[in-house]
Parts: sequence; structure tokens; C-alpha cells
Amino acid sequence: MPVYIALIQKDGSGTFNVSFPDLPGIVTAGDTLDEAIEEAEETLEYAAADWRNPDGSTGLPTPRTIEQLQDDP
Repeated sequence: MPVYIALIQKDGSGTFNVSFPDLPGIVTAGDTLDEAIEEAEETLEYAAADWRNPDGSTGLPTPRTIEQLQDDP
């Protein structure tokens, strides 16, 4: 499986929220950092098994590098 960059942010209530810049709408969370990472792995696997592109094709998009993500406004 390709490697996707995940953004992990701790909110005001102490929950760790995880999102993937290359996969809009794919988000998860955990009460601890370890739980959030575990949930992120499971969520990514689930998304990969069921992903549909706007053109009807399947398969996750190619992940961008950290440099490409930094340059994306």
C-alpha cells in the first residue's frame, strides 16, 4: 500500500483527530495518540477497499510528497 501523510491534531477536549490531505473526507480520531494512529491505519485500509474516484474508477489516488503538500495552498 502507498504511504499517505496523515495530519494529527489534538483538539481542546484532548482528542487526537487524524485526516489525510490526499484523501478528502477520510477522517478519524482517538482518545490517545496511539489509538488515533491505530484508527487511522484501519480507516485507511477500509477506504482503500471501497474507494471510488469521480470518474467511476477504483483505487486510491497517488500520494503526494511532503514537499508537494507544503506547496499546495
